[in-house]
Amino acid sequence: MCASPEKPFWPLPGPVTRRAWLAAAGWLCSGLLMAPALAAMPELRIGVEPYISPRSLIAGYLPLRQALERNLGRPVMLFTGADYRQFLRRVEAADFDLLLLSPHAARFAETSGGYQAVAQSAARSSGLLLVRKESPIRRIEELRGSTIAMPDPLTAATLLGESLLRESGLMTANAVTLRYYTVHNTAALMVLRGGVQACVINNTAFSQMPADIRQHLRVLAETPTIAHASLLVRMGLTPAEQKRQVDAVMLFVNSTQNGRSILAKYGLHGLEPLSNADQARLEPMEKELSRRLTKGL
Repeated sequence: MCASPEKPFWPLPGPVTRRAWLAAAGWLCSGLLMAPALAAMPELRIGVEPYISPRSLIAGYLPLRQALERNLGRPVMLFTGADYRQFLRRVEAADFDLLLLSPHAARFAETSGGYQAVAQSAARSSGLLLVRKESPIRRIEELRGSTIAMPDPLTAATLLGESLLRESGLMTANAVTLRYYTVHNTAALMVLRGGVQACVINNTAFSQMPADIRQHLRVLAETPTIAHASLLVRMGLTPAEQKRQVDAVMLFVNSTQNGRSILAKYGLHGLEPLSNADQARLEPMEKELSRRLTKGL
């Protein structure tokens, strides 16, 4: 029987609900049910950006964790955050050995947390502007005066979505009202509940939603794309450790039998060398992320 964790694996502000505590305890148990020799080795800590619920992320990335434990011969633990800001503060504290992080936040991880980006996902990520399927709205400009749901204001989807609205003249005072939610799914559900007229979420989160929810939503517009994620390694590790860990991740993710089938729906069906193709689009996003972190937005 597993002992209760000293604290949840994702930071939870305020009192911890029983459901969240049990989820964290189950997560801890899954990481400790391993051979004694393996458990005695220092753990490899992997941080995964919290764009969907912690439970869904950890369940989805479980095959990667198990494969890395086999290949590296050491325990591997997956971590995410209750929200984006808390996760980035743990990045800043260099709390992880490896990171899977949106490329607009990779520069922050490099300059503030001592990480180095080594690869990026082959999959592309975009922001989808969604309305109810039966909505009379057919053009972005028709959203003037509407309320639009967004994920966390620090996420790439939100920054891309705001840029799309700005290009349509909707980021001026009183043009639209923006409401921010912790994860993408909540923003989409707010449209179906009638609380908002539209939302922006990333294409990966949308593809993971149940079909009976997606069928009631319609894509009004789509932003330009960026790489879905960057793989980063902590610079405090020796070069040999860095290479071994990165090679093990890429071996699994780029395997047709494993990563490309298991992790495809999470936007990680293949890692490739870093590219500067998106840099012109990422630079203003990186600056805005830094500004929002500084201002506490």
